[in-house]
Amino acid sequence: MAFPRTVHVVSGTSVDISNGDDHARQAFKWTAAGGMVGLGAATNGNGISSDGAIVVGNCYATGASAYWDNGGTMRSLGSTSSSADMGSSWAIDASADGSVIVGDEIRIWFFTENAEQEAFRWDFGKRHGRTGIFAGHGFKYGICCV
Repeated sequence: MAFPRTVHVVSGTSVDISNGDDHARQAFKWTAAGGMVGLGAATNGNGISSDGAIVVGNCYATGASAYWDNGGTMRSLGSTSSSADMGSSWAIDASADGSVIVGDEIRIWFFTENAEQEAFRWDFGKRHGRTGIFAGHGFKYGICCV
């Protein structure tokens, strides 16, 4: 595979299966200058801004979408779920400058069989917001593009 330009930064998820546990996942960021740097245990790296400053993904410990800044500090994006339900979210991608993050969230209501999966858009300086895309009962999957 040939890249159309020089690649200076990459993100993703590394999995250590040396102990037979394929759940030992960790988001990472690789730069030409610094090599591969882990961003925290029990995390996934799903996307990166074009300028390489923002890595997006999720944290298994909290079940929430997260992003990492250029210094490698993880910050939760929070959730649109209420206290009456539970859920998980996954940040999937970021805009070119990292100011907008898109992803997917699933909400499951306690004591029912109802679940809802919906795309979300998160803007810096604004609250995490539902898009209304792919809303409804039952499991649905949506992909957003910025």
